[in-house]
Amino acid sequence: MFPTDSSPPAPACEPPPWRACLSGRDALALLDLIDACVRSVTEADLTGRVFPRLQGLLSFDHASALLCRQGAADGLLIDQAFNHTYPAQFVAEFMGKDYFQADILFLRHLATRRPQRWSSGKRNLPVPKEIWSLCLDFKMDHGLIHGLAPAGADQPRS
Repeated sequence: MFPTDSSPPAPACEPPPWRACLSGRDALALLDLIDACVRSVTEADLTGRVFPRLQGLLSFDHASALLCRQGAADGLLIDQAFNHTYPAQFVAEFMGKDYFQADILFLRHLATRRPQRWSSGKRNLPVPKEIWSLCLDFKMDHGLIHGLAPAGADQPRS
């Protein structure tokens, strides 16, 4: 039906920005990735199934997988960690100095469940100088932190 002069204008119907960039091929790849995640049980599954599919959707140099939660008084508790491609020296220092407790972007992600981009976070959040220095030492000047909470969880996990 076409509007008449007395009809109110029809609301604009625009797809959300994320939908505009997801092709049919990408949608199938995403379903394949979800299936790989659901079927993964071991680190070998992550290495062989999940990360190659993820790399097909998102280009990245380094990746890891963590299962963690916010402890009552203990701060961030990491239940399981799997390093896929981060340099071993980077991981040793980051974990050894317990930077997860001070990484504002990581903690913000855990609290909000929203992706955190390093480049935007660097300008907008007070990330400790030591963390940025370590990242820059390994030529990491941008990135993305993203995760999910398990269904029915009573404590935030990522």
